[in-house]
Amino acid sequence: MASYAAVPVLSGFSFDMSKGRIGFDPKVRRDGTFQSIWSTGTGWGEVRIDDGIIVIEVVGGALKLAAIAVQGVLFGTAAIAAAAAKPMQFGRVELAAGTEITLRDPAIHIANNQAIFAI
Repeated sequence: MASYAAVPVLSGFSFDMSKGRIGFDPKVRRDGTFQSIWSTGTGWGEVRIDDGIIVIEVVGGALKLAAIAVQGVLFGTAAIAAAAAKPMQFGRVELAAGTEITLRDPAIHIANNQAIFAI
């Protein structure tokens, strides 16, 4: 379990259930791409970030999100609802197991020369 503690640190993972906000600010990159697992109290899955694109997949459980932050870029509820093709309920979008969403913003950039570690 001690080695799992490195995952949130290296992925820059953050989650605030009360605000419905999940975030990533990766510290580890390989070939200009970042990929990691994430886990909250209600769900778990994978995240993939490439230049301008973030893909969040819910593998198990569920997430109720109002915002996704990636490297300082904030995607609000409307963007999440559109990407998931799901309605907002009480200011949040529920992503159930098996849901995969793709968000795009050119400000998200993972470059090899920014790598801190090579894995």
